[in-house]
Amino acid sequence: MKWSKKHIILYGALVLSVICYGVLAFHTVRTNHIELFLLIGVLFGCYILIYKFSDLLTSLRFWFRSAIIIRCIFLFSTPQLSDDYHRFIWDGNVLVQGYNPYEFVPLDIPRDMEVDDYDFILISEMNSKVYYSVYPPLLQVIFASTTYASGDNIAVNVMLLKLFILLFEAISLLLIYRLLVYLRLPPNKWLLYAFNPLIVIELVGNLHFEGIMITGLLATFYLLMQDRFKLAVIPFVIAVGVKLLPLIILPLLWVKLGWRKGFVFVTLVGIGTILLFVPFINTEIINNFSTSLNLYFQAFEFNASIYYLFRWIGFQWSGYNMIDTIGVINALITLGFILFVSFRKQTNWEQTFLQVVLIFGIYLTLASIVHPWYITTLLAFTIFTKYRFALVWSGVIYLSYYTYKDETYTENMWLVLVEYAVVIGYLIYEVWLNKKSAPSVTNHALEK
Repeated sequence: MKWSKKHIILYGALVLSVICYGVLAFHTVRTNHIELFLLIGVLFGCYILIYKFSDLLTSLRFWFRSAIIIRCIFLFSTPQLSDDYHRFIWDGNVLVQGYNPYEFVPLDIPRDMEVDDYDFILISEMNSKVYYSVYPPLLQVIFASTTYASGDNIAVNVMLLKLFILLFEAISLLLIYRLLVYLRLPPNKWLLYAFNPLIVIELVGNLHFEGIMITGLLATFYLLMQDRFKLAVIPFVIAVGVKLLPLIILPLLWVKLGWRKGFVFVTLVGIGTILLFVPFINTEIINNFSTSLNLYFQAFEFNASIYYLFRWIGFQWSGYNMIDTIGVINALITLGFILFVSFRKQTNWEQTFLQVVLIFGIYLTLASIVHPWYITTLLAFTIFTKYRFALVWSGVIYLSYYTYKDETYTENMWLVLVEYAVVIGYLIYEVWLNKKSAPSVTNHALEK
């Protein structure tokens, strides 16, 4: 192979990415926002270069191995930008000891439950010690399995949890490629997910289980496109068993499948989801779980967009934070938009994927909490459309980490404004551009 200046830039971008990910994995803490912003800026610069010059190396095996290796950098580090893993391990420990993780809050331990210094360390580091668990049943089983295997070793437990996500990420990478080929879209779009810094950092790196949920959803659509709708129920239930979010696209899938097949699909999903909860459920636990969910949607605020606008209007009108009322109003508006989008005509699968993006986009736009990893699902499905606003968002959303610069956790509203101004501005530009130009398909493939 004859090397050129472009080859040097491409390999340089890959090597520099590995170095930056290593620093993020083992050195950067979220309170050091300057270092974080610099590293994120360099990583996204490398990401753009990798995609731009990707046609120089057409081996899918090379790109797949590179994507996995980059993710493996984070396997032996504890998450630096998130402390949610303490709750994961705690819930797993509770289940291993034969107790129901939905039954009590960590600060209200049953008298007959065995606790030691290890448990108190988890509780002291936990950010949700006064709340009931909101993690669905399949996650609880994963938490329990890694806790059982690792004993009282937090580092090993974290590594095992990351291995779960890494395995599903590998499956997602294969599914995205297969879906792009099926849709006759440029296969190199696969790189937009595989090497996106947000995906790499927030899923395997910071231990967020959207990585498993995304795999379940991608597998669902792959099977539906093969007209295997009954088999597609399994990965969809797995996705719901990890995060409840996929339930918001059920109306869309019902319409896509038609009334008869759609009814069967939704019914089987409902039965499967109920079966997951059956081992854990009773009247008290339903109340505990719903209490935590209500707190989540009507008490917490972070990096929101339209919600913050509504909150400001509420302050002007009432003089206090009307989060309870705004939360209900936003939920109703979201439901209305979801049903409106779901019942629009779907002529092909590309249009269906666009409607999925619209639904997740609407949900995030009206949400009171938008952590960086929340947009990973939106980003994954954007790959199958003409739009790249989610890719832009995946970069500027890191401005939200400025909130963690100290223990006051005070948001900088100017940075929030900059983030959403950039995303909305780019989306408007894309809509205008797509209306102006005729659609075109580029057929350059990555060869195995």
